[in-house]
Amino acid sequence: MTLERNPLFEGTAVPIDPRSVTLLTLTYGRRESYVMQLLETAFAEGVGNVVLVSNGPNPALDNVVANYPDRVKLVSLPRNLGSAPGYRHAIEAALETPGQVFWLMDDDNAPTPGALGKLLDELARTIAVHGTKASSVLGYRDDHLSDIGAGIPIDIVFPPRGSFIGFDLRILGFKFKRRALKARIEPIDKSAVVAVPYAPYGGFVAHRDCYQAIGVPEEQLALYGDDHEYTVRVTEQGGVIRLVRNAELVDQEGSWFVDGKQGEDADGQPAVRRNSFVKYLQDGSDFRVYYTVRNRVWFDRHRYSGPGLLYRANKAAFLAILRRYARKLDAGKRLALIERAIRDGEGVRLGEQPDFPLP
Repeated sequence: MTLERNPLFEGTAVPIDPRSVTLLTLTYGRRESYVMQLLETAFAEGVGNVVLVSNGPNPALDNVVANYPDRVKLVSLPRNLGSAPGYRHAIEAALETPGQVFWLMDDDNAPTPGALGKLLDELARTIAVHGTKASSVLGYRDDHLSDIGAGIPIDIVFPPRGSFIGFDLRILGFKFKRRALKARIEPIDKSAVVAVPYAPYGGFVAHRDCYQAIGVPEEQLALYGDDHEYTVRVTEQGGVIRLVRNAELVDQEGSWFVDGKQGEDADGQPAVRRNSFVKYLQDGSDFRVYYTVRNRVWFDRHRYSGPGLLYRANKAAFLAILRRYARKLDAGKRLALIERAIRDGEGVRLGEQPDFPLP
């Protein structure tokens, strides 16, 4: 399927007024301090309005909203339903407003000064070529996208179809050269704009026409990886997602699976992080690991799939390495959880699982 193009928005880039932007964000628990920081920085960037979804009751948010009369719409859900249902409510609420451009942000994100203007400039240029339904841009988060900033090729950062939980035999040669042979990698220029196949929620910007074209997130994923499934619809339908390197966003709180800012080694090259096998076996709570693995397996097997033989080869290699680490780390219980998550992802057993309730 190819997205229909709107000729009224093609040709010359038309500047986008920040006041036409509606920020969409989702929070849960007692994270109102993060929300306040996000709102302060977003309004400083010129954002017109905000849709704030609370995944579960938090009376303190009423005080936050009161600071911005008539500019923040609060949507309260009865309990934490996960990011996919939460962002669905945010998008649906935004589509009921006059806002023309929607900016998705996690509650602990915060734009640096000028970030929104850079995103809107690139979005206007992209719309002039591809139209409103097929154009989107993404802010740069060093905690999550530092590999791209470091110059690692896009098809390494985003493993190709046929991979398994991000593991792919085809990219082992690059990893060997980088880690064992210390091959130098040139960071991308800070003025660079890079096309990516899918994106996180945090920092994703598109015209309302694009959101209407791709629908709402897949609620059965609950949380983790649902943003990739949602945004890959843009590129699968012939659209583009353009990462704007100098539109920088800050993560106030890092992800459980990300080591944080990568930094450099003694030679000025990107420092190597701990491998993902150890992270899966030792880090995070059980519910985080379960949904992360299950949803990524579902994505790789059923949504972003490639040749079945290649997928099975990558899976066999991944499990062989994971089991070896599990024996070494005495992590049999976590290994069993991961193997269950793999079976559930391949078997399309989605939704919130009773054994892994959301906090």
